[in-house]
Amino acid sequence: MVYFELAIMGFGAGALLFAYWSVSEGIQKRRQNKAIREHEPTGETDSLSGEVAITGTITSDDPLPIGGGECVAAEVEVWQGQLGDDNEFLADDTFTRPFAIETDSGRIPVNPEGIAVEPSDANSVTKQVAGDERPPEKVQRFDDWANLPEQPVKGKRDYEIDHIDVGDEVYLYGYAEQENGETVLTNHNGAFFVTDENPNQLVETRTHVLKKSFAKGLGQAIVGLGSLGAGFIGLFV
Repeated sequence: MVYFELAIMGFGAGALLFAYWSVSEGIQKRRQNKAIREHEPTGETDSLSGEVAITGTITSDDPLPIGGGECVAAEVEVWQGQLGDDNEFLADDTFTRPFAIETDSGRIPVNPEGIAVEPSDANSVTKQVAGDERPPEKVQRFDDWANLPEQPVKGKRDYEIDHIDVGDEVYLYGYAEQENGETVLTNHNGAFFVTDENPNQLVETRTHVLKKSFAKGLGQAIVGLGSLGAGFIGLFV
C-alpha cells in the first residue's frame, strides 16, 4: 500500500508543477497584453529610451536556417516516443540570432536574449510525424539543422515550432538603452517579445485563452494538493 500512496503523492506533485506552468504562462501573456495596451507602437528610431514598442521589418546578417529559412528567433519543442511508451524530449529551447528592426526612419538593433516569440498562425507549426511519414518542410529543416537522430519507423515525433523570420513585419516590445554608443532594444522587465501578428488582434484572441489558462492552473493546483493530502494521510494515518 505504501507504493500506492507514494504514487498518489507523485501524481499530486506533477499536477502542482503543471499548475505552476499554466499560471506562469498566463501571467507572462497578461503582462504582454498590458504592454500592448499601454504603449503605442512607433516607427521612429531617434531618441528612444526606456520601455518602448516599435513596428518595422526584421533584418539580420546572420539568420538561422530554420523556420522559414532565415530565422532570427524560434521557440522549439520536439518530443519523441515509441508507440505505447512515454515521450522523450529531443529539443526544448529558444534559438536566436542578433537582428534589427528596419523602419522608415532608420534601423535599431535588438539583443534577443530572453525574447519571447508570439507568432501568427503562418509562423507556427504544430505537427505529429509518424516514423514512416515524410515531414513537412519546416520540420525537416529543423531536423537537419539540429542534427536530430533518425526517427524509428514505428515511433512518432511531435513538433511545436514558433518562429520569426527576416522580412517579417513585426511589433516588438522591449527596453531601449545605450550599448557602445548606440540605442539597442533589450530585455529589462521580462515582458520582452516580438510578434508578426497584429498586436490588437493578439490581445483580443488571448482574452478567452488567459481565462482558461488561469482556470486550468487553479484546477490542477486543487487536484495536486488533494492528491498530496490523500497520499500523506494514507502514509501516516
